[in-house]
Amino acid sequence: MDVDRQKFELLLAEKNEQEMEYEEKLKQADERSQVQLAALDTQYQVGTSTGKAEKLAQASTRSHLACRKGSAISVGCS
Repeated sequence: MDVDRQKFELLLAEKNEQEMEYEEKLKQADERSQVQLAALDTQYQVGTSTGKAEKLAQASTRSHLACRKGSAISVGCS
């Protein structure tokens, strides 16, 4: 009976240790995911702002060219 009790306690200790390792791995995976998500979000935000700036620059260039060509669309040329 005592041998069975020792085996049980040993198995219980192993189970608890494995559960703790599993929880730690889950925590690390979650932290990695959060870091990757933040990096992707930053990358997206930078890309979006760059895209807006490029569109504004292109619109300004088109407007400037239209003014130089004397286009009828060029309202507000100076």
